Amino acid sequence: MQASCPVCTNNKSLLAQGKDGEFELFQCPDCDLKFSWPMLAGSREWYDSAYLMRRVVPQPKVQNYFQIGLSSLPGRSKILDIGCGEGDFIKYAADRGYQVWGTDFSEEMIALAKKNAPQAKFFAGTFEEFLRQHPQEKFNGAVIFEVLEHLSDPLSTLREVKKILKPGGRVIVSVPNRGAWPVTHFGDHPPNHLSWWSKRSLSILVQKAGFEVESIKTTSYLLSLHCLATYLTTQLPLYALLGQKKKFIGGQASEAGSLDLGRRTSSFLRHYGPWLRKIRNAIYWPAVLLLSPFMWPLVEGTSLVLSAKFNATNSGKS
Repeated sequence: MQASCPVCTNNKSLLAQGKDGEFELFQCPDCDLKFSWPMLAGSREWYDSAYLMRRVVPQPKVQNYFQIGLSSLPGRSKILDIGCGEGDFIKYAADRGYQVWGTDFSEEMIALAKKNAPQAKFFAGTFEEFLRQHPQEKFNGAVIFEVLEHLSDPLSTLREVKKILKPGGRVIVSVPNRGAWPVTHFGDHPPNHLSWWSKRSLSILVQKAGFEVESIKTTSYLLSLHCLATYLTTQLPLYALLGQKKKFIGGQASEAGSLDLGRRTSSFLRHYGPWLRKIRNAIYWPAVLLLSPFMWPLVEGTSLVLSAKFNATNSGKS
Protein backbone atom coordinates (compact mmCIF):
# COMPACT_ATOMS: atom_id res chain seq x y z
CA MET A 1 0.00 0.00 0.00
CA GLN A 2 1.43 3.39 -1.07
CA ALA A 3 0.54 6.05 1.51
CA SER A 4 1.33 9.75 1.32
CA CYS A 5 1.55 12.23 4.21
CA PRO A 6 -1.38 14.69 3.93
CA VAL A 7 0.80 17.55 5.22
CA CYS A 8 4.16 17.25 3.47
CA THR A 9 3.33 14.59 0.80
CA ASN A 10 6.21 12.38 1.96
CA ASN A 11 5.60 8.84 0.69
CA LYS A 12 9.04 7.25 0.95
CA SER A 13 10.18 7.24 4.58
CA LEU A 14 6.92 6.84 6.49
CA LEU A 15 7.09 4.91 9.75
CA ALA A 16 4.51 2.13 9.98
CA GLN A 17 2.46 2.26 13.21
CA GLY A 18 0.33 -0.85 12.70
CA LYS A 19 -3.33 -1.28 11.78
CA ASP A 20 -6.64 -0.02 13.12
CA GLY A 21 -9.34 -2.19 11.59
CA GLU A 22 -9.33 -1.58 7.84
CA PHE A 23 -6.93 1.36 8.16
CA GLU A 24 -3.13 1.40 8.07
CA LEU A 25 -1.48 3.80 10.55
CA PHE A 26 1.65 5.81 9.73
CA GLN A 27 3.85 8.52 11.18
CA CYS A 28 5.75 10.99 9.01
CA PRO A 29 9.33 11.61 10.23
CA ASP A 30 9.49 14.88 8.27
CA CYS A 31 6.52 16.71 9.83
CA ASP A 32 5.68 14.42 12.79
CA LEU A 33 2.07 13.85 11.73
CA LYS A 34 0.40 10.54 12.58
CA PHE A 35 -2.35 9.58 10.15
CA SER A 36 -4.50 6.74 8.86
CA TRP A 37 -4.50 5.36 5.35
CA PRO A 38 -6.68 5.58 3.41
CA MET A 39 -7.72 9.06 4.55
CA LEU A 40 -11.45 8.35 4.31
CA ALA A 41 -13.80 10.11 6.72
CA GLY A 42 -17.13 8.77 7.91
CA SER A 43 -20.29 9.68 5.99
CA ARG A 44 -22.81 12.27 7.15
CA GLU A 45 -25.01 9.43 8.40
CA TRP A 46 -22.04 7.99 10.27
CA TYR A 47 -21.61 11.26 12.15
CA ASP A 48 -25.27 11.64 13.10
CA SER A 49 -24.80 9.66 16.30
CA ALA A 50 -21.23 10.86 16.84
CA TYR A 51 -22.65 14.23 17.91
CA LEU A 52 -23.84 12.49 21.05
CA MET A 53 -20.30 12.87 22.38
CA ARG A 54 -20.75 16.65 22.46
CA ARG A 55 -23.44 16.27 25.11
CA VAL A 56 -21.18 14.71 27.70
CA VAL A 57 -17.78 16.42 27.24
CA PRO A 58 -16.93 18.91 30.00
CA GLN A 59 -18.12 22.33 28.85
CA PRO A 60 -15.28 24.24 30.57
CA LYS A 61 -12.85 22.36 28.30
CA VAL A 62 -14.68 23.66 25.23
CA GLN A 63 -14.80 27.21 26.56
CA ASN A 64 -11.09 27.05 27.31
CA TYR A 65 -10.13 26.90 23.64
CA PHE A 66 -12.83 29.48 22.86
CA GLN A 67 -11.06 31.86 25.27
CA ILE A 68 -7.63 31.14 23.83
CA GLY A 69 -8.89 31.58 20.28
CA LEU A 70 -10.68 34.88 20.84
CA SER A 71 -7.63 36.33 22.58
CA SER A 72 -5.98 36.46 19.12
CA LEU A 73 -8.81 38.47 17.51
CA PRO A 74 -9.68 42.14 18.10
CA GLY A 75 -13.08 42.87 19.60
CA ARG A 76 -16.05 43.16 17.23
CA SER A 77 -14.16 41.26 14.51
CA LYS A 78 -16.09 39.48 11.78
CA ILE A 79 -15.49 35.74 12.25
CA LEU A 80 -16.42 32.59 10.33
CA ASP A 81 -16.74 29.39 12.38
CA ILE A 82 -16.07 26.46 10.02
CA GLY A 83 -17.75 23.30 11.34
CA CYS A 84 -19.75 25.25 13.92
CA GLY A 85 -21.88 22.34 15.16
CA GLU A 86 -24.59 23.57 17.53
CA GLY A 87 -23.13 27.07 17.60
CA ASP A 88 -21.58 27.04 21.07
CA PHE A 89 -18.59 29.15 19.99
CA ILE A 90 -20.81 31.42 17.91
CA LYS A 91 -22.99 32.20 20.94
CA TYR A 92 -19.86 32.64 23.09
CA ALA A 93 -18.34 35.12 20.61
CA ALA A 94 -21.58 36.92 19.71
CA ASP A 95 -22.32 37.55 23.38
CA ARG A 96 -18.95 39.35 23.50
CA GLY A 97 -19.67 41.65 20.61
CA TYR A 98 -18.17 39.73 17.68
CA GLN A 99 -19.92 39.46 14.30
CA VAL A 100 -20.09 35.71 13.76
CA TRP A 101 -21.08 33.45 10.87
CA GLY A 102 -21.18 29.67 11.03
CA THR A 103 -21.06 26.79 8.55
CA ASP A 104 -21.75 23.11 9.09
CA PHE A 105 -22.72 20.30 6.70
CA SER A 106 -25.37 19.04 9.14
CA GLU A 107 -28.72 20.77 8.71
CA GLU A 108 -29.73 19.44 12.13
CA MET A 109 -26.75 21.15 13.76
CA ILE A 110 -27.44 24.41 11.91
CA ALA A 111 -31.06 24.35 13.11
CA LEU A 112 -29.84 23.97 16.71
CA ALA A 113 -27.20 26.67 16.19
CA LYS A 114 -29.84 29.16 15.00
CA LYS A 115 -31.76 28.61 18.24
CA ASN A 116 -28.55 28.86 20.26
CA ALA A 117 -27.38 32.12 18.64
CA PRO A 118 -30.26 33.79 16.72
CA GLN A 119 -28.21 36.97 16.23
CA ALA A 120 -25.65 35.17 14.03
CA LYS A 121 -25.70 34.10 10.36
CA PHE A 122 -25.51 30.45 9.30
CA PHE A 123 -24.93 28.32 6.23
CA ALA A 124 -25.91 24.64 6.00
CA GLY A 125 -23.42 22.92 3.72
CA THR A 126 -19.74 22.25 3.26
CA PHE A 127 -17.12 24.98 3.43
CA GLU A 128 -16.51 24.54 -0.31
CA GLU A 129 -20.21 25.19 -0.97
CA PHE A 130 -20.04 28.28 1.23
CA LEU A 131 -17.13 29.61 -0.83
CA ARG A 132 -19.03 29.11 -4.08
CA GLN A 133 -22.17 30.83 -2.82
CA HIS A 134 -20.51 33.67 -0.88
CA PRO A 135 -17.39 34.58 -2.91
CA GLN A 136 -17.45 38.24 -1.83
CA GLU A 137 -17.65 37.71 1.96
CA LYS A 138 -14.42 38.56 3.78
CA PHE A 139 -13.63 37.98 7.45
CA ASN A 140 -11.12 39.18 10.03
CA GLY A 141 -10.77 35.67 11.33
CA ALA A 142 -11.75 32.04 10.74
CA VAL A 143 -11.95 29.47 13.52
CA ILE A 144 -11.67 25.73 12.93
CA PHE A 145 -12.20 24.01 16.27
CA GLU A 146 -11.70 20.22 16.49
CA VAL A 147 -12.31 19.73 12.75
CA LEU A 148 -8.96 19.11 10.99
CA GLU A 149 -8.54 15.66 12.55
CA HIS A 150 -11.72 14.57 10.72
CA LEU A 151 -10.67 15.80 7.26
CA SER A 152 -9.15 13.76 4.46
CA ASP A 153 -7.21 16.78 3.13
CA PRO A 154 -6.60 19.34 5.91
CA LEU A 155 -3.94 21.20 3.89
CA SER A 156 -6.32 21.99 1.03
CA THR A 157 -8.98 23.16 3.48
CA LEU A 158 -6.59 25.62 5.13
CA ARG A 159 -5.46 26.94 1.74
CA GLU A 160 -9.11 27.55 0.89
CA VAL A 161 -9.57 29.48 4.14
CA LYS A 162 -7.28 32.23 2.81
CA LYS A 163 -9.94 33.07 0.22
CA ILE A 164 -12.33 34.40 2.86
CA LEU A 165 -9.78 36.31 4.98
CA LYS A 166 -8.97 39.99 4.77
CA PRO A 167 -5.24 40.87 4.57
CA GLY A 168 -3.83 40.40 8.06
CA GLY A 169 -6.73 38.12 8.99
CA ARG A 170 -6.16 35.18 11.29
CA VAL A 171 -7.04 31.52 11.35
CA ILE A 172 -7.50 29.91 14.77
CA VAL A 173 -7.19 26.13 14.79
CA SER A 174 -7.72 23.66 17.61
CA VAL A 175 -7.02 19.93 17.36
CA PRO A 176 -6.84 17.18 19.97
CA ASN A 177 -3.36 16.96 21.48
CA ARG A 178 -2.20 13.43 20.76
CA GLY A 179 0.03 13.47 23.84
CA ALA A 180 -2.75 14.51 26.19
CA TRP A 181 -3.58 11.27 27.99
CA PRO A 182 -1.90 7.99 28.92
CA VAL A 183 -4.87 6.14 27.37
CA THR A 184 -6.32 6.27 23.85
CA HIS A 185 -9.83 7.67 23.69
CA PHE A 186 -12.13 5.30 21.82
CA GLY A 187 -13.27 8.22 19.63
CA ASP A 188 -9.68 8.72 18.51
CA HIS A 189 -9.86 6.00 15.84
CA PRO A 190 -10.63 6.19 12.11
CA PRO A 191 -12.95 6.94 10.44
CA ASN A 192 -13.75 9.44 13.22
CA HIS A 193 -10.22 10.84 13.59
CA LEU A 194 -7.96 10.43 10.57
CA SER A 195 -4.95 12.34 11.89
CA TRP A 196 -3.21 12.93 15.24
CA TRP A 197 -1.36 16.16 15.84
CA SER A 198 1.62 17.53 17.76
CA LYS A 199 2.73 21.16 17.97
CA ARG A 200 5.32 20.51 15.26
CA SER A 201 2.96 18.87 12.77
CA LEU A 202 0.25 21.52 13.28
CA SER A 203 2.75 24.37 12.84
CA ILE A 204 4.13 22.86 9.63
CA LEU A 205 0.60 22.40 8.27
CA VAL A 206 -0.44 26.05 8.63
CA GLN A 207 2.91 27.29 7.31
CA LYS A 208 2.53 25.13 4.21
CA ALA A 209 -0.97 26.58 3.78
CA GLY A 210 0.55 30.07 3.61
CA PHE A 211 0.11 31.39 7.15
CA GLU A 212 2.56 32.81 9.67
CA VAL A 213 2.31 31.09 13.05
CA GLU A 214 1.87 33.60 15.87
CA SER A 215 1.24 31.31 18.84
CA ILE A 216 0.46 27.73 19.74
CA LYS A 217 -0.89 26.92 23.18
CA THR A 218 -2.22 23.95 25.09
CA THR A 219 -5.51 23.98 26.94
CA SER A 220 -5.62 23.63 30.72
CA TYR A 221 -3.91 20.66 32.36
CA LEU A 222 -6.61 20.54 35.06
CA LEU A 223 -9.34 20.47 32.42
CA SER A 224 -7.52 17.60 30.74
CA LEU A 225 -7.73 15.62 33.98
CA HIS A 226 -11.43 16.46 34.13
CA CYS A 227 -11.88 15.18 30.55
CA LEU A 228 -10.00 11.97 31.39
CA ALA A 229 -12.28 11.35 34.36
CA THR A 230 -15.33 12.07 32.21
CA TYR A 231 -14.15 9.67 29.52
CA LEU A 232 -13.53 6.79 31.94
CA THR A 233 -16.68 7.18 34.03
CA THR A 234 -19.24 8.73 31.64
CA GLN A 235 -18.45 8.55 27.92
CA LEU A 236 -17.04 5.04 27.76
CA PRO A 237 -19.90 3.40 29.75
CA LEU A 238 -22.53 5.45 27.87
CA TYR A 239 -21.27 4.50 24.42
CA ALA A 240 -20.85 0.88 25.43
CA LEU A 241 -24.46 0.88 26.69
CA LEU A 242 -25.68 2.38 23.39
CA GLY A 243 -23.74 -0.13 21.33
CA GLN A 244 -21.64 2.68 19.85
CA LYS A 245 -18.23 1.66 21.18
CA LYS A 246 -17.45 -0.62 18.23
CA LYS A 247 -18.26 2.21 15.88
CA PHE A 248 -15.19 4.10 17.08
CA ILE A 249 -12.74 1.22 17.24
CA GLY A 250 -11.24 -0.26 14.12
CA GLY A 251 -13.50 1.64 11.73
CA GLN A 252 -16.41 -0.70 12.34
CA ALA A 253 -20.03 0.26 11.78
CA SER A 254 -22.36 0.92 14.70
CA GLU A 255 -24.66 -1.87 15.78
CA ALA A 256 -28.18 -2.03 14.33
CA GLY A 257 -30.69 0.17 16.13
CA SER A 258 -28.09 2.08 18.13
CA LEU A 259 -28.38 5.19 15.95
CA ASP A 260 -32.01 5.82 16.93
CA LEU A 261 -31.21 5.11 20.57
CA GLY A 262 -28.28 7.50 20.33
CA ARG A 263 -30.54 10.22 18.96
CA ARG A 264 -33.04 9.75 21.77
CA THR A 265 -30.25 9.87 24.34
CA SER A 266 -28.83 12.95 22.65
CA SER A 267 -32.22 14.67 22.91
CA PHE A 268 -32.40 13.79 26.62
CA LEU A 269 -28.90 15.17 27.22
CA ARG A 270 -29.71 18.32 25.26
CA HIS A 271 -32.49 19.14 27.71
CA TYR A 272 -31.00 17.88 30.97
CA GLY A 273 -27.28 17.97 30.18
CA PRO A 274 -26.56 21.35 31.85
CA TRP A 275 -27.95 20.13 35.19
CA LEU A 276 -26.21 16.77 34.92
CA ARG A 277 -22.91 18.52 34.13
CA LYS A 278 -23.28 20.71 37.22
CA ILE A 279 -23.75 17.61 39.38
CA ARG A 280 -20.83 15.86 37.69
CA ASN A 281 -18.56 18.86 38.13
CA ALA A 282 -19.40 19.15 41.82
CA ILE A 283 -18.21 15.55 42.21
CA TYR A 284 -15.24 15.56 39.82
CA TRP A 285 -13.47 18.83 40.56
CA PRO A 286 -12.47 18.01 44.16
CA ALA A 287 -11.07 14.66 42.97
CA VAL A 288 -9.26 16.31 40.05
CA LEU A 289 -7.61 18.86 42.33
CA LEU A 290 -6.49 16.14 44.73
CA LEU A 291 -5.00 14.02 41.90
CA SER A 292 -3.39 16.86 39.95
CA PRO A 293 -0.01 16.86 41.77
CA PHE A 294 0.43 13.14 41.01
CA MET A 295 -0.79 13.14 37.39
CA TRP A 296 1.15 16.03 35.89
CA PRO A 297 3.96 13.84 34.44
CA LEU A 298 1.36 11.76 32.55
CA VAL A 299 -1.29 14.23 31.37
CA GLU A 300 -1.03 17.23 29.05
CA GLY A 301 -3.65 19.72 27.90
CA THR A 302 -6.39 18.06 25.85
CA SER A 303 -6.23 20.40 22.83
CA LEU A 304 -3.65 22.41 20.90
CA VAL A 305 -4.79 25.91 19.91
CA LEU A 306 -2.84 27.68 17.16
CA SER A 307 -3.19 31.24 15.91
CA ALA A 308 -1.72 32.15 12.51
CA LYS A 309 -1.79 35.31 10.39
CA PHE A 310 -2.59 35.57 6.68
CA ASN A 311 0.00 37.76 4.93
CA ALA A 312 -1.44 38.42 1.49
CA THR A 313 1.93 39.57 0.07
CA ASN A 314 3.44 36.14 0.82
CA SER A 315 0.40 34.02 0.01
CA GLY A 316 1.73 32.98 -3.37
CA LYS A 317 4.59 31.10 -1.72
CA SER A 318 2.33 28.41 -0.20
